[in-house]
Amino acid sequence: VDVYYLNLACCGVEAGSTAAQQASAALAGLPGPNVVVVAGTVTTASAPLVAEHIAAVPQPRLVVAYGVCTITGGPYWDSYAVTPVAADVVVPGCPPRPEALTDAVLGALS
Repeated sequence: VDVYYLNLACCGVEAGSTAAQQASAALAGLPGPNVVVVAGTVTTASAPLVAEHIAAVPQPRLVVAYGVCTITGGPYWDSYAVTPVAADVVVPGCPPRPEALTDAVLGALS
């Protein structure tokens, strides 16, 4: 498993933390798809770039929406400029704990 991070907003700080890097190390070497973690609010303007980065990750891939803003727009849910991400796995929270990322990915792989 290789883990790719798209850190877009405050959840990106949590996803980029030492604990998240340790979670990535725990997943490394496991058989399974590449994991793309999208952390933070995706705007209409950034959505094409996010989609391009996701498409650049080799198949098989697992897309993880990390944080409530990535999943539903969070407090910006009613904004015309927010685009929720289509994901295989969702990790709710504001921000979610890094351990939740490991648990969600391992759960999806089992």
